[in-house]
Amino acid sequence: MNAWKGAVLSFAIGFLFRFSLEALFPASPIGFDPMGYYVPMLYAGFNPVNFLPYGPIYYVIAASMNNLIANPILTIKILDSVLSGFFFFALFIFLDSRTGTKYALLFAGLSFFSYQSLMLTWGLERNLLAFSLFILSTTFEANDARKIVSLITLMTLAAFTDPAIVPVGFVYFALLSRKNLMNIVIPVYYTALSIFFILLAGGGIENFFGIFTSFFYPSSAFAYLALVIFLLFPFILITGEFRKFIGGLKRDGKLSTLIASFIISSFLVLSFFPRYLAELSSILIISLRGSGLSRQRIMAIVGVILVVSASYVVLGNEDPSPFTNNPITVNSGEIYLYSNSFLQSTVPLDEAGSIVKLFEGVNRTNSVVVSMLYMVGFAYEAGIPPGMVINAGENYSLFISECSQYSKEGLTVYAVWWIDNGWYGIKNLPAPFMVLKQEGQFALFEY
Repeated sequence: MNAWKGAVLSFAIGFLFRFSLEALFPASPIGFDPMGYYVPMLYAGFNPVNFLPYGPIYYVIAASMNNLIANPILTIKILDSVLSGFFFFALFIFLDSRTGTKYALLFAGLSFFSYQSLMLTWGLERNLLAFSLFILSTTFEANDARKIVSLITLMTLAAFTDPAIVPVGFVYFALLSRKNLMNIVIPVYYTALSIFFILLAGGGIENFFGIFTSFFYPSSAFAYLALVIFLLFPFILITGEFRKFIGGLKRDGKLSTLIASFIISSFLVLSFFPRYLAELSSILIISLRGSGLSRQRIMAIVGVILVVSASYVVLGNEDPSPFTNNPITVNSGEIYLYSNSFLQSTVPLDEAGSIVKLFEGVNRTNSVVVSMLYMVGFAYEAGIPPGMVINAGENYSLFISECSQYSKEGLTVYAVWWIDNGWYGIKNLPAPFMVLKQEGQFALFEY
């Protein structure tokens, strides 16, 4: 198999894997961000200027596709499947540049199907696209003007997809510049770009990088520790051949530099620690090729990863996301970007269609729908005009307050919520809410 065939095959496998799972649940895309943010954005309208501080490229692509497809849910399903294929493709290109095509496809596939990577592809589409672009950029050598332009282009696209990739790119190319000074152009460029993003975010560095001190809160510290153990525990099997593993990394200067850049960045910007750790895990799996470990040791690590990955994909999706019984999400509201199951959305995927039916029962005369972030996309899917839907975000207190306020203004207030379950451990809505109709675990309420 030549490299071109490997590249096409890697993209096709990644695309078909995601799209085949998406096809099982037509009423909602997989993942939290897709139904929580992307679908409502496509229904309500998109202004790229509003998304500049967060990276607008994913949104621009999604809005452009939706102009052709005219179906926000189908648009996101197709786009996320394409990104899944692109991620597998990026992993393959990275490996193919340093090993044979057969092994590149094999170890790229192992990394792609690992539970660590599946957690990224589950619902972090912007982060995944930026990560993939960054991986591709590492295959370029900054040894002439044309390649430097290509590097700058890829890293600009990555930064304007997800600014969280900026610290990693800065550290990686700064480390490479010790041997090739031409690489310094990226850290210099990213310094200027960071200032630009900070200004866009409101002039305060804390607004861009988040809460630096979050690691020091007991709940966050526990969650980070749990995350480290969960993502990296298969590599405990390296014990006994650790020197061989480190020796293998040292022989591949770029790979060891890439790993170091994620480790350093994780502690430089603690608010991005969870996603950096997942990305680092994906890279560590790739590093098993040429690591110097014995075949038996590699097979043991691979076996553990695949068993956990298979469990992650086939587990049920009846629990709400975020804030489920997952200890990583329960103990830190800042680390809800990981789910109990790959087949999870803002609501159980099996019941997404029922939620749309409940919203279809709303009387649209002199009324409003007040919804938390997790339900807004379903209200739009039911045909309720955006002007009738009040989005309370992820603030339960605001949700209750908005219901009360609009009721006082003489409007009929509707909401859809769980029956005996729910986000943040809130199983039922308080007394002013009356059940009008129930479908499965959910009901249409009138305030």
